[in-house]
Amino acid sequence: MLRTFYFILFSAFSFLSTAQTANLTILVSKIKFVEGSNIMVAIYNSEESFFDSDRIYRKVEIPVDSSVVRHTFVDLAEGIYSVTLYHDEDNDKEMDRKWYGPPKEGYAFSNNFTSPIRPASFKDASFELTGDKTINVVMVY
Repeated sequence: MLRTFYFILFSAFSFLSTAQTANLTILVSKIKFVEGSNIMVAIYNSEESFFDSDRIYRKVEIPVDSSVVRHTFVDLAEGIYSVTLYHDEDNDKEMDRKWYGPPKEGYAFSNNFTSPIRPASFKDASFELTGDKTINVVMVY
């Protein structure tokens, strides 16, 4: 009887502690080649953290060596995410903007959201990660 109790207890705790994870591959295309530049990728996992550089869930700098680059984030918790990218052509670690506001450097969002009047919201760029997934993102210049 005691063995059965411990088995059930152990099984319950094992189930609770097993978080589902997945890999997310981001394939970025139509990159303007600039030697020595990087694609800056940020993944956000909530609407409250979106565009908050202090609350990025995961991030990476991908060296640009062609018009297409790829990166795989491993062991992400399954859930809802949005991805932002920009092409740091001058390697200053900042998104350079024109004097009237729009980006001077290439940019992109998951779901390939674009708008001539506003950046994407978390909802515009969000997707559900429930298993290994590849998203294709096209840079806008």
